[in-house]
Amino acid sequence: MAKTTTAADLAMHLGETLAAGSVVSAADRSRIHAGCWDHLLGSALERRGLRTEWRMVNGAYDGSLSVVPL
Repeated sequence: MAKTTTAADLAMHLGETLAAGSVVSAADRSRIHAGCWDHLLGSALERRGLRTEWRMVNGAYDGSLSVVPL
């Protein structure tokens, strides 16, 4: 029987991917409902002492998400 991947499992995987400095694929991002993304990813990273931060360039957000220490 195949293992069921929960949203929390997927968020943990995505958080680890970002924390390692890798890019999260659009396919992986689309597997989590947009409303849950921030909460699940934030929880996964927080357990590792990290948080997400939107990157600003020339005073405007450029759409890039960085992982930084708490």
